[in-house]
Amino acid sequence: MIHIKYRMKTMLRQKTMIFWSLAFPLILGMLFYFMFGGIEDLEQFQKVPVGVLKGDALPAEFVTMLKAVKTENEIPLFQVKTYDDLTGAEKALQSEKIYGIIIFLCKTVLRTDGETECRENRRFVSGNFH
Repeated sequence: MIHIKYRMKTMLRQKTMIFWSLAFPLILGMLFYFMFGGIEDLEQFQKVPVGVLKGDALPAEFVTMLKAVKTENEIPLFQVKTYDDLTGAEKALQSEKIYGIIIFLCKTVLRTDGETECRENRRFVSGNFH
């Protein structure tokens, strides 16, 4: 106990020790508090506009699934716009109304039993992401 008392007296005699042991941590703590205190309020999520090209190979559940995807705050992740033709979707992509196009292509394959099967090949054409 006496050791602690003499240690404190020694520390109070040296002004630099007072600064580095007491003042500097308080100043540093306040600096970090003011710099990063409101960082959660600055984060504002915006929906990502995505174009989906309609076609025979497009599953109806896919568009429903894209619209159902949400963040942890229940904000929808995608703003889905459907297009009938590729030129309209590409124009929207170039004018930055959408950030990407999802295209489903149906590839007809002949099975071993003689029947044809439509296999889905997904292709994502990206645009200008921010």
